[in-house]
Amino acid sequence: MKEHNLLTKDLGPTFIHPNGCDSTCIDFFLYSENFSRSIVKIIKLENIPGNISDHYPIVARIKYEYCIHNKSNKRICSTPKINWDKVDIEKYNSTIENGILELNKNLQSIQDIEHAYIDLNQLLSKAASTSGPSKQIRKKKPKLQVMTPEIRQAITDKKNAYYNWKQNNRPNDPNNQWLQKKKVTTCNLRKECRLTLAKQQLERKSELINAKSNNSNLFFKLIRRQRGRFGMHIDELNVNGQKYNTEGEYWRALENTLQILLNKVITVNSTKHILSR
Repeated sequence: MKEHNLLTKDLGPTFIHPNGCDSTCIDFFLYSENFSRSIVKIIKLENIPGNISDHYPIVARIKYEYCIHNKSNKRICSTPKINWDKVDIEKYNSTIENGILELNKNLQSIQDIEHAYIDLNQLLSKAASTSGPSKQIRKKKPKLQVMTPEIRQAITDKKNAYYNWKQNNRPNDPNNQWLQKKKVTTCNLRKECRLTLAKQQLERKSELINAKSNNSNLFFKLIRRQRGRFGMHIDELNVNGQKYNTEGEYWRALENTLQILLNKVITVNSTKHILSR
């Protein structure tokens, strides 16, 4: 402590022995001698009912000044790097040359100079936007319908293969090992997804077959879940052994059914009238 000019304050024993007696001082604050004027007080808190530790807490109170600096409202604008290989330079030059000819050259006041400056900036922005490459909006890839540890491992392998292919300057040679590795991992990922979907379909079919013979309520519940929003859709109508498949045929079948029911009602009423005589 003398070597590094450190000071502390003796607060007495701060550790409580399991027998209930204060034994040693192992909790203290160390501060530099140059900082001693800022120390207001250092005390030991003994009478705290909620203290369940075997140490007394010690508190230091110090003087400290903190200056709040107002943040500047200036925006830090980064200068974008222009890739001139993708810019139509001839179109850029022609746009600026044609635009300069249309600018007001009769500058007689400060306002004329300001307007000319604004027009020149707009001209440069227009030339850059028309001659530069258009941004391509990337469509979001559809999410995987299934996820298993095998698929997760296949995704990791595909990402690693793509990274190695990119680090080796993206070779296009079909015989290149990095390109072949990238294609193989992509095929493995698609294969794992197809196999997992096929397994799920087989599991659903087997569940339906077992439920049909063992649990009828579960069977119809699975049928409704499988049909989804098409559960109330009629794709075939069978009336008296005759099948109808289109909307026009449905109405014709309904008319025929109603006509048959009407004939039966008329027949029953006429029979009752004859019997009543």
